Amino acid sequence: MATRHTNDRVWCSTIPIVRRKIVVLLGAITVSVSACASTRANSLQGKDPDSILSQSLRTAVKFAGVHYVLRTTNGGQSQMVTGDAGTTIGAQSTVVGSDETVVEMVGTTAFLRGNAGGLQNIIGWASGPASRYAGTWISLRPTDSLYQTVVQGVTLSTLLAQLSPVSPLIESSPGTVAGQQVVGVRGDLRSSPGQGEATFWVATSPPNVPVGIDAQATGKNTTVTEVGVFTKWGERFRLRAPSGAVPFSSLATP
Repeated sequence: MATRHTNDRVWCSTIPIVRRKIVVLLGAITVSVSACASTRANSLQGKDPDSILSQSLRTAVKFAGVHYVLRTTNGGQSQMVTGDAGTTIGAQSTVVGSDETVVEMVGTTAFLRGNAGGLQNIIGWASGPASRYAGTWISLRPTDSLYQTVVQGVTLSTLLAQLSPVSPLIESSPGTVAGQQVVGVRGDLRSSPGQGEATFWVATSPPNVPVGIDAQATGKNTTVTEVGVFTKWGERFRLRAPSGAVPFSSLATP
């Protein structure tokens, strides 16, 4: 197993979903987003939404580490993603019901492990290979066909690229997240332009890091909602390559 960061990882089990309101049980922390008037000086006052988003992303990259919890709800099914993202390393757990996968990124190598349901229903393997390699660490190189799918959103830069909204951007009403005053920058979903919107909640006081995300997409007969929070900006953690990992290139096509 990889060495985690010094603080114990907290795996959340529930995040009630309410549009424009986030409630997350993360240890003893309760996080909520609600519109309210600002009582402190807003260092982002007067800046346009594009500048606010750009500044928050630049600041986030400088911190080089963050803990995050994301929950996506699609009809009656929910997916929980919990992770720690650094510049060149990251660890991410994805849970859908009883299905689970874990991805760890060390340098340019990704390591994947999951139970049979996770490898089949989250990764997309056939039932035979999914059962055969359940519980086994599998290493992936950039040349492997599954690599890009597995590493999406695991490191800090890919996480921010995956979640941040795209133009046209508008500034939403100020609010608060866990006592922090924030302003929302809302725009199209990067993954589905024109089919939904995402709001990045940015702290109005320095260092102006992203604090939460709120997104919704509508497709044919379905609505997908995602909420998430970012904490522990600047955290430092170490990961070691799991021993005994089986190279993906040596496996029969799953």
